Amino acid sequence: MSAIAIVDRSVLSHNLFRLVLKPKGFSCYCVETLEQLKKLLSKKTTVKGIFVNVESEASWWRQEGAFVSIPKIFFCNEEKQKEMFSKIPSSCVLLKPFHPSEVTLVVEQWL
Repeated sequence: MSAIAIVDRSVLSHNLFRLVLKPKGFSCYCVETLEQLKKLLSKKTTVKGIFVNVESEASWWRQEGAFVSIPKIFFCNEEKQKEMFSKIPSSCVLLKPFHPSEVTLVVEQWL
């Protein structure tokens, strides 16, 4: 089973993504911070994609060489953030609020 890393402070979001992704054949590694994500991936954990629902700087993602080739889906609050994060290599952006079916569609097309 392929895995997706979920970066979100909300356990509710972790559970939502698990429910959406499990029928698509994905397991989830759930972390709350970018530092936890770095630790997870430094352990040679393999993920097919990363879902990011945290406030972070786009520049952080450009500087982290280990993440460049991994597909990333960013969940943003505003159009300005969408523009910024869509410029990051291997990324896709969904604006909040979103419907779980939108996540499913993006996963099918993106991962």
